[in-house]
Amino acid sequence: MGSEVCALNTLLLLLFCSTSPPVVLANTTRILAVEFCSRPPHHTQLSCSLACSLFLAQLLPHFLLYSVISSSELSHSLSEHSQHSSANQLCTEMASKKKMGYKCRIAGVMLLLIGSIAALVVVSVIQDKLKVQEYGLEYGIVIDSGSSRSNVYLYEWPGEKENETGVVTEKMNCKVKGVPISELKVVSEEYKTTLNGFQDCMDEIRKHIPEEKQKTTPLFLGATAGMRLLDAEDKKRSNEVMTSLRDYLSGQNFHFHNASIITGQEEGLYGWITVNYLMGNFLERNMWNTYIRPNGAETVGSMDLGGASTQIAFQVQEEGQGPDYMLVKLYGYPYTVYTHSFLCYGKNEADKRVLDKVIKGSSDPAYIVNPCYPKGFNTTIKASAIYDTECTIKPKNYNPDQEFYMVGSSDSKKCGELVKSIFDFKKCSSKQCSFNGVEQPPVTGEFMVTVADITVQSKELLIQNH
Repeated sequence: MGSEVCALNTLLLLLFCSTSPPVVLANTTRILAVEFCSRPPHHTQLSCSLACSLFLAQLLPHFLLYSVISSSELSHSLSEHSQHSSANQLCTEMASKKKMGYKCRIAGVMLLLIGSIAALVVVSVIQDKLKVQEYGLEYGIVIDSGSSRSNVYLYEWPGEKENETGVVTEKMNCKVKGVPISELKVVSEEYKTTLNGFQDCMDEIRKHIPEEKQKTTPLFLGATAGMRLLDAEDKKRSNEVMTSLRDYLSGQNFHFHNASIITGQEEGLYGWITVNYLMGNFLERNMWNTYIRPNGAETVGSMDLGGASTQIAFQVQEEGQGPDYMLVKLYGYPYTVYTHSFLCYGKNEADKRVLDKVIKGSSDPAYIVNPCYPKGFNTTIKASAIYDTECTIKPKNYNPDQEFYMVGSSDSKKCGELVKSIFDFKKCSSKQCSFNGVEQPPVTGEFMVTVADITVQSKELLIQNH
């Protein structure tokens, strides 16, 4: 590619500035290209593009200061130099002729500059590829076990980091067939089915990692709000599930690190990092194929509505006190992030809390009008589907097998009042709160909101206190 860039730019310059026949110009271009672009490099990393770039820089003062030779003079020069291979002598001969015209000089400058820049860009790309070859690609596996399901992700990155942080790319992901791990019982048919789902994903992931890299590929499992709830409800079963998963994953042909239940703050922080990384707010490539920090370097906030919890996270300028303020260093720059996880306010658990409000407001469990259901819709729900969780308070004389028959009335006003009733906007012992007495600094700017695997960005979205 470097030779083509060199020859093309030289030919364009000669075509624009000379009246010589095309054959003569083609021969001249060939001489120049062969002389400067076909020499074997002294080092493996020195490409023909670099040699061409240096050659163009050498020619620049000659074309600026001296004239273009005529057709006959050029032919004479070529015949005279047929016994010599040095392009420097040819340039000296050209330097003794009449001066270029104004337009020709400008064209020469532009073409040479464009050629030099193109050559340098090519060199940068080649050097970047050489770095990848030198350090190799690294791989990592992360299992995200949420309250709805588990997903296995495979990532790759160049071995050389950018300011102590890897430039990561998602290579593939796999959805685990079976139930969420928070619903598992170690000795059950569902456990076997889910474990088979994990194995199917691990086998698929393995196909995309070079065999020599598999034993050194790190493997992590992070369980989120579903397991945080189970851990609060049934510590023993939670430990059994996590211990069983650790035993299973440590038997895979990877470098297993850990399987753990992450905190709500960690979940929120990871979501914030993911959103801003994907939007290019931490790192971007410039025209020289080098990673730099984006101009302005502004970040966006993130909100993640999961099944059992909702996380909010955004950058703040001042360090706050408490576990909701987390410090992180990415690509050489520090960030202070406010993050909080609202357990029991994910989509599924919040729905259960609203259903509890609907049931308590009805006098007949055999016929309950639900204003949040569409008109004409009806369904029967078991009590265990609503109350077998730490997020709702079990009623007196609770019977898990009791059934509630609900019909929809499609009353948006009453539905809105019910939904609002599960939040407490009055309680606040701090300077400023979100709801339920949770301290939160002022929030403005853009946010990326993730709802049940659907990501929506809105420039107009401003997160308010209420």
